[in-house]
Amino acid sequence: MQRHSKPKLLVTTSTFVRNSDDPQPRFVLNLVKGLSAYFNVVVLAPSHAGLPPVEQVEGIRVVRFRYAPLKSLETLAYSGGIMSQLKRQPFKWLLVPLFFWGQRRALRQLLRGEDFDAINAHWAIPQGLIATSLRTTNRPPVIATCHGGDVYPFHGSPLKPLLNAALRRSTKVVPVSRELTVLCQGLLGSSAPKDKVSTVPMGVSLPSYENARAAPEIASLKAEGVFTAMFVGRLVEKKGVKSLLDALKLLRSDDNTRHPLKLAIVGDGVDREFLESYAADGDLGDSVKFLGWRSHTDLPHLLAAADVCVVPSVHADTNDKDGLPVVLLEAAASETTIIASEIAGIPDFISHWKNGLLFPPGDVKALADHLRLVITDRALARKLAQQAREDVKAFEWQVIAEKYADIIQQAIKAPS
Repeated sequence: MQRHSKPKLLVTTSTFVRNSDDPQPRFVLNLVKGLSAYFNVVVLAPSHAGLPPVEQVEGIRVVRFRYAPLKSLETLAYSGGIMSQLKRQPFKWLLVPLFFWGQRRALRQLLRGEDFDAINAHWAIPQGLIATSLRTTNRPPVIATCHGGDVYPFHGSPLKPLLNAALRRSTKVVPVSRELTVLCQGLLGSSAPKDKVSTVPMGVSLPSYENARAAPEIASLKAEGVFTAMFVGRLVEKKGVKSLLDALKLLRSDDNTRHPLKLAIVGDGVDREFLESYAADGDLGDSVKFLGWRSHTDLPHLLAAADVCVVPSVHADTNDKDGLPVVLLEAAASETTIIASEIAGIPDFISHWKNGLLFPPGDVKALADHLRLVITDRALARKLAQQAREDVKAFEWQVIAEKYADIIQQAIKAPS
């Protein structure tokens, strides 16, 4: 793709880091940094207490939109996922119309004041819906990125028409997994252009994981001969941590698994208190360590110290599930063995027995069997990890950003 003068791209999102050490997921920031080689990028993200209305985050201009009378009330974003919060604290539904209105107002103001060539809306709902609802003559084409939480919960709900509208009005739709692509194509119908939907996953920064030294707090367990499993992610239902705790309990009760096993849980979320109590009630207190959120600079060292990374995603009661968890790519970049549930976009990267082990979502016995296997067969574990490290090269951010840039350029050139 040839580059001349850079077009101007506006990225809208409900999840964006607040500073360089923020434990919030960084995948939108990393994509934006990659896209900055092709576009002049501005990010529109929610406001939060202590944040200025406009700032630079790692060289990217970020505009924060207000959506409540007081900043202390702006708690819908940055606290573990909007859908999870709404399920746990239903009163926050009162903030939803304010969030929509605040983002729409800020978006309209930006479009009136600056000339943008395209909008990349991360999450079809709400960002894609808001961007495509603007009927101003100067609204540029919208490229809607679907991550999973914006499609699965709405697909079978009364709000499905809103999802349909966001996808239909977007110039391009970019799901992060093949399963999401099939869903989006089905929603759009056969009349949609064949090239409207393109699967492009999120990526990983491989240099960040090369030669990372094992974190001392985990490495010390290895020195004691302890096999260490690790989970990284938000502590919400769809991440399936309860199944992982049940598998650990099953292994502890199995006389055939004599090797000491510890589980490190990196992350936080609305289910943390429940999971800590569940682990304690299951007599797992000495085997499970809740580490809380860690910065992105700590993560390579934590994963480098783990023997296996477990991604036990499940289908949540809200119909939500993962798209393609970025931690899969991060674990692969760390050359850490991966065990994951066979759900949603996970099989897009993990091939059973080739670069990891898959098990049916929520199948505690199968997960326990896989853990037992990698504990006892270290040669197999190393082989799987080495292959995953080779396969993840196709997900380097530079590769992903170039694919995105091509799609955005196509949208800019498409007839309005």
